[in-house]
Amino acid sequence: MPHGLLIERLDPPLRNTPKDSEEIKAQYAFSNHLARKVVTCKLMPSTRPDAKRKVMCRVGGGWQELSMYILSRQTGV
Repeated sequence: MPHGLLIERLDPPLRNTPKDSEEIKAQYAFSNHLARKVVTCKLMPSTRPDAKRKVMCRVGGGWQELSMYILSRQTGV
């Protein structure tokens, strides 16, 4: 997905390789020409073997898919 954001991981790299069923959280900074926003993201474990894992971003009081979060940041919302 092309975007105009600068994304940087703020947490240190993982020391061990996580298991497929493990939820992984880290903080990232998303920057555009207007502002920089620090967000907690998590990689959700898949419930089915054939399903893709989703990356979710903490927004307000809930969670939003990464693709939707990037779209909202590009428009400056």
